[in-house]
Amino acid sequence: LREQYLKLAKVCAFKENWEDAMKRYEQALLLVMDIEDLTAAIEVADHLEDGRQAQQLRKQLDLLNQEEVLREADELIQQALEVEKQGHVKDALMLFQRSLLMAPRHKVFVQMMDCCQRNNMGPFAAELSVWFEQVQEADPESMPEPLPA
Repeated sequence: LREQYLKLAKVCAFKENWEDAMKRYEQALLLVMDIEDLTAAIEVADHLEDGRQAQQLRKQLDLLNQEEVLREADELIQQALEVEKQGHVKDALMLFQRSLLMAPRHKVFVQMMDCCQRNNMGPFAAELSVWFEQVQEADPESMPEPLPA
């Protein structure tokens, strides 16, 4: 059903029937919220006179993108914990840092500090503290590089 809505939306958009295309995208997005389809719906909504719908869709896209980034960052944390259990502490610390670069969260920083403490890496933990402050203050385009352990 979703695929049919998407096909109809694309046909309507091709014919520049923006209102009908938007209705079809809305129906498809109610079934499954997808970044690619949401982006296409925004392109259609940009052709409508009322800009509120495009603005609302952009907000949904931002939320969806944030959720995806957090999901990927959380996967890196899980990998870091597993790698640490296997004794590869330096690799684990690199994974923690990569996660923090994606989504700088204090709880992840604490997990990284705990990893340092468990593995007697106090001096490196101090360097990571300074690095994390830089991450928190940096613009997304100018994030510092991870520190080699």
